[in-house]
Amino acid sequence: MRLPTRHAFGLGLYLITVLPVCTAGDVILLRGMRIDSFAEGQIHRIADFYGLDVTTIDARSPRARAEAASRFRSPDTLAILSPPDALAGLDPVVVKSSLKRQGGGSIPLMVFSLDSESFTPSLRKLIGNSVDGCEAVDPRVRPETIRVGALPIRAKALLGRDLTAVTSPGCRARIVSDSPARPLLTARGVGMADAPLFIAASSANDVFLAPRFEQFDDSWPGQPSSAQKAFSSMAPFLVFLAYAAGDFGWHLDRQYANLTIDDPWLTQPYGHLDYPGLLSEMHAHDFHTTLAFIPWNFDRSDPAVADLFRNNPDRFTIAPHGNDHTHKEFGDYQKNPLAEQIADIHQAIARMDKFSALTGIPWDPVMVFPHGVAPERTFVALRDSGFFGTSNSSNVPNGASFPAEPLFLFRPFTVKYANLPSLLRYSLEGSSPEVDVAIQSFLGNPILLYCHEAFFSEGISQFNQYADLVNGIQPQTRWTGLGEIARHLYLVRRRTGQDFDIRLLSADVAIGNTGSSEATFHLERQDETKPQSLFVDGTPADFSWTDGRMRASIRIPGHQVRRVQVNSISRELRSQVSINKGGVYEHSLRWISDVRDLYLSKSSVGRSLTQIYYRRGWNQTTSQLEQHWLAALCALMLVTGAGYFMYKRRRLSLYRPSVPTEFATAGPLPSDKTDTATADGAGLHRRRN
Repeated sequence: MRLPTRHAFGLGLYLITVLPVCTAGDVILLRGMRIDSFAEGQIHRIADFYGLDVTTIDARSPRARAEAASRFRSPDTLAILSPPDALAGLDPVVVKSSLKRQGGGSIPLMVFSLDSESFTPSLRKLIGNSVDGCEAVDPRVRPETIRVGALPIRAKALLGRDLTAVTSPGCRARIVSDSPARPLLTARGVGMADAPLFIAASSANDVFLAPRFEQFDDSWPGQPSSAQKAFSSMAPFLVFLAYAAGDFGWHLDRQYANLTIDDPWLTQPYGHLDYPGLLSEMHAHDFHTTLAFIPWNFDRSDPAVADLFRNNPDRFTIAPHGNDHTHKEFGDYQKNPLAEQIADIHQAIARMDKFSALTGIPWDPVMVFPHGVAPERTFVALRDSGFFGTSNSSNVPNGASFPAEPLFLFRPFTVKYANLPSLLRYSLEGSSPEVDVAIQSFLGNPILLYCHEAFFSEGISQFNQYADLVNGIQPQTRWTGLGEIARHLYLVRRRTGQDFDIRLLSADVAIGNTGSSEATFHLERQDETKPQSLFVDGTPADFSWTDGRMRASIRIPGHQVRRVQVNSISRELRSQVSINKGGVYEHSLRWISDVRDLYLSKSSVGRSLTQIYYRRGWNQTTSQLEQHWLAALCALMLVTGAGYFMYKRRRLSLYRPSVPTEFATAGPLPSDKTDTATADGAGLHRRRN
């Protein structure tokens, strides 16, 4: 039998059970006379989130209590949770001694559902002189926030933050002064004294306490912006099981982060976006920027800006942002049918391949949809076209209901739709995402942030505070492009010392063995249809497929990486696709966008016009008028032209950040004279804009 070591999250646990010896990854849930269905439901939900098995033991049986003492110790159990009455029949001295593992370390025990009658002599002996009872609170007074203290895991992530409260404790625990006990979560509100919601009762982090609590706000499930409320609703059990599970629970191989800037093309400057200045800030504050690049702009890049990107792939990457970036191209099928959206995807690929041929800059096959997320059948088209995933302000397709399951909010990525990774990103241009960033960091999730060029109107250093926040919370964060994040979208958990389970989310992943010894990785991926192929470092590999799941095992030597591809798609086989840049409508929209971003954004009058346009929803009106696009376009051009004229009148010269000489003198990129492109980039109709 293996002996787990205490990892960063606190491993090395014992077992309390009267059943056959449990398998690795078990959580033991004792049940007493009073069953707390709400608490047990949360325990099962969170255990499933981390991939842990819950073994429930009815401790009311005299036989069970008699046999329990002889079955305390097992190296295969990760945590024990119990209401106070289930512990009443067990010898507290024996229980406490059983929490200590030979060779060091402890098994975490959480006593939950405490009330004013719970503090029996047996419980007091178990927790020592740390908490002196729990007095009832007025049920009519409800907390407003949950204050987070120094948690035993990823302590910097949420320390000192206030989360919106949706649950209320039934009693207020009295922590003895000068004792090792400390509140980790505290319910607070106007007209009520602070009430500890989760307590570390010992300095060794082996016994935790939580009062019985109830949920008083159930309006948030199914709401996209409710991650904070979902977290606070189950915070005591979530923190405890995350701490207990460690690397035996599902987690990513590390934490990733990315800044995406929507719309710019490679010209210096692009509005307030000063590329050399941004590169300097990225080096100083250690972050990475992806341009959500409109494929229509494939032939407009300034050579010097292209050189900057090509020479700094660790700081700059490119991902496609739609195709023409028209309002309707990936929206409702009534506005743009599925067949046309598929054609747009293929054209975007051809244009991006031509962009790479012209500039030497690779691009990441992660789609950033313009103006909202596409419907699910478009996700299928993306997947079948070789895209790794999509990243947007919502990870739920257009037309799909947002899932009511609270755990959906605990991962900013999902493969629920078409088995294509869909990633959630947070806007920097509305309310501050700091609390959401902290929650995602605690959960070990990728942190994806985005903005537009106007975000830098106060200076190119505007993003530094967010980079510093992320790096301060988790100094080992890997800032990288959307493509690399998609390649690391897999969950991993330890089986034994050198055996790991891998749950593949992306169809193209890079699995690394961070240990020094060879390890076995057991792969699993959910697929409704049998995959056509599995490649490991380009070599076909054996796999099985049963019950809608693909399974395979690979061995990876220490400190090496293997690339695993399921149903690898080669774009080189794609037939010729036109990359012609369209007609008056597409050219006019891009002209309007350039005027807005390159000129209007540099004056207070221009920025005010733009803000009024979006704040009052005129962009939605414009989108609705697109069926009469010529009239709408004329109106837009008239407004934009008037704004541009006012800007020129008020500003005799454009503001330009300091630009190296090579940027000022750079000419257009070379191109050929054709209007189609194959996958190798041959063929391009050159249009100067």
